[in-house]
Amino acid sequence: ATLQARTEGLLAAAAARDREVYFRLKRSLHEAMVAAAYNTTLTGTMGPLHAQSRRFWCAHEPTASFLDCAGIHAAIVAGIAARDVARALAEIGTLFDLLDRMTRRALDRQPLV
Repeated sequence: ATLQARTEGLLAAAAARDREVYFRLKRSLHEAMVAAAYNTTLTGTMGPLHAQSRRFWCAHEPTASFLDCAGIHAAIVAGIAARDVARALAEIGTLFDLLDRMTRRALDRQPLV
């Protein structure tokens, strides 16, 4: 229920293109997903990783991608809620593919120093 509520908020923020709320809710969703795993090793690993990736995405994620990203997060949560591992993993793969494309576009726009 917590994951679904946060996902609904994320979808609403994405539709409104509200950067501040979108990133706050995405952080909250990621933290809830990690906490739901009840895995201290995962928690210790993901905290710093999420912190670094948040810095990058806050600077480089275009608001035009918000609906796609939020929709994929919603699909991941739907897979988790249904306890459908294959579906959740497939959607994570979809998210990683999108993040890879957005990362490459962001880096292509930045001059190398």
